[in-house]
Order: sequence, then structure tokens, then C-alpha cells
Amino acid sequence: MSKRGRPAGSLGKKKREKAAALKSITNLATRLSQSSHREADFEDDDVSIASEGLAESINQSIELIHAELQKIRKEFGKAIELHKKQIKELQQENKSLKERCGTLEADLTNVKATQKEHTDQLNKQERHSRRSNVRIVGYKTTENEDCMKIAKEVFQKVGVPDCKIERAHRDGRIVRGRDRHILVKLSFFQDKVAITQNARQALAENNFFITEDLTKLDLAEKKKWRTKVNDLFQDGVRLRFYAGCWRSRGGKPYDFNAPASSLTDEA
Repeated sequence: MSKRGRPAGSLGKKKREKAAALKSITNLATRLSQSSHREADFEDDDVSIASEGLAESINQSIELIHAELQKIRKEFGKAIELHKKQIKELQQENKSLKERCGTLEADLTNVKATQKEHTDQLNKQERHSRRSNVRIVGYKTTENEDCMKIAKEVFQKVGVPDCKIERAHRDGRIVRGRDRHILVKLSFFQDKVAITQNARQALAENNFFITEDLTKLDLAEKKKWRTKVNDLFQDGVRLRFYAGCWRSRGGKPYDFNAPASSLTDEA
């Protein structure tokens, strides 16, 4: 009697289909794996070739940059050497100019000192040439006037009628509304001293006065301190201008820059 059912070792339909599908998948996976390895090998080759090209390009660029840097360095070095040379030349020239300036400054100082000395000497000589002169200031100008006669009349008023006059004339710029000075040259210095000493009091009621004939420098020095001299006069300090400066008692030059207390005591 025969057995019923499938023979031993046989598979059912579903199992056969499943096994066939599994085999098909296995074969497909094997083929994909092989294809992937081939593509990977191909990509590795491309990357390697590309990397070699890039490295070569970078090396060439580096070489070009290095060459340019060497060129710039060489040119920069030449420029520095040129500038060093120019700076050295300028330093030497500057040193020479400083020495010349020092010499010129010393010469200028000497010239100024010499000029001042000459100016002082000329001023002294001019002062000496004017030592017997006086000026009548503010005397009314008249037509066809005789300055010699006017001078004699004025000197008679101040108590020196017998003084000898060498010459007398109007002096100075013509200014509208102002009478020019009458410049009088006396023969004797002692007559001038007597006239100037008596003039302030003798001519106090007149519209004119007598003053010394000062040089330009002496007149500037006198005017420079006039305000302070007036202030000192109000404080009881009496100063007189002669020989080129304001002087206190005893003929000592008055120091306007000294402390007020010491000046008052000295005066």
C-alpha cells in the first residue's frame, strides 16, 4: 500500500517560490557589489589623478610666488640701500648746515653787538653836538618873524639876557595847527644850563616852554617812561632826563623795573 503526500525532501510550491526569490536577490546583490567595487576603483583613480594635478598646480603657484617675492625682496633691498645712502647724505648735509647756522648765529650776535655799539657811539656824538642846543616849543608863528630876536626875548624872560646865540630857526615837519619848534644853538654850555634850570618857573604863565634838543633815540627813551615819571612825580619822586636816561638824585640812572619800595627809597 503506497504512502500519501509529497516525496521526502521535496518542497512545496510556496517554499520553492521563496527560495527562487531569495536566490534571485542574492545574485542581484552579488552583481551590485561587484559593480560598486569597480566604480569605487574608478573613482579612486580619478581622485588620485585630480589630486596629482592640483598638487602640481599648487607647487607651480608657490614657485611663482616665491620668485616674485625674491624679486620684490631684491628690489626692496636696493631701495633700502638707496634710502640709507640718501639719509646719510642728508645727515651729513644737516650737520654741515647746523655748523654753518651756529657760525652765522655767532656772527649775527657779533654784528648786533657791534651795531649797537656803533649806534650808541653815534648817538653819543650826536648828543654831544646838541649839548648847547635848546628848543622853544609852542611859540606862535608869525609872518616874517626873526627867530634870533625871539630867542633873545625868551632868554631874557628866564633870566639869562646876555647869552650868546650862534643861530636860531624853526625846525621840524610842518603840521597844520601846530607851531614848529624854534631850535637855538648857544655858544656856551653854561648858558644852556642856566636857561633850562630857570625856564620852568620863569615861563609858567606862558603858552610856550623850553626843552633840551634831544637825539631821536634819547627822545624815544624819554617818551617811553613819561607816564611812569608822571606817576612817580605825584608820589613825590623827582626825576630828570639827561645824558640819555631818566635819573634820580645824584645822577644815578633810575631803574623802572625794580620793586617800587626800593625805587622810592633810592629816589
